[in-house]
Amino acid sequence: MDVKFTSNKKAVLQQFDRNVGKTLTAIGMKQQELAALEITDMGIVDTGLLRASNGYQVNLANQEVMVGNSVSYAPFIEFGTGVHAELGQGRQTPWTYFDELNQQFVTTSGMEARPFLRNSILKYEEDYKEIVNAFMGEGFES
Repeated sequence: MDVKFTSNKKAVLQQFDRNVGKTLTAIGMKQQELAALEITDMGIVDTGLLRASNGYQVNLANQEVMVGNSVSYAPFIEFGTGVHAELGQGRQTPWTYFDELNQQFVTTSGMEARPFLRNSILKYEEDYKEIVNAFMGEGFES
């Protein structure tokens, strides 16, 4: 009896790589959506710029997706400011600034963190697992 073996290793690895890229992209897109939802739910909306500035970048070489927000004030919202800043890294004395939106001076000791990015990842772990399960099996049906 002759048995012939054919290796599909190359095709399998190529399909796996395609699936990783699709999976990471889908996770990035989902995180953008969920971060916008968190911003709305937390009431962090003045102009909508923060909500519209969530983004992601896929790094296929490291098989990772990096998420973030491009607005300059996003870290202050995420980690807090002044006496409320996480890890005690904020200013410890009150300060006064002019609020352009309300046209008045405001004195503050800072604001508490509103971690919309971290919440959009940690609160929705099951959503991300579903994405991985849905995309990683593509092309391997028997």
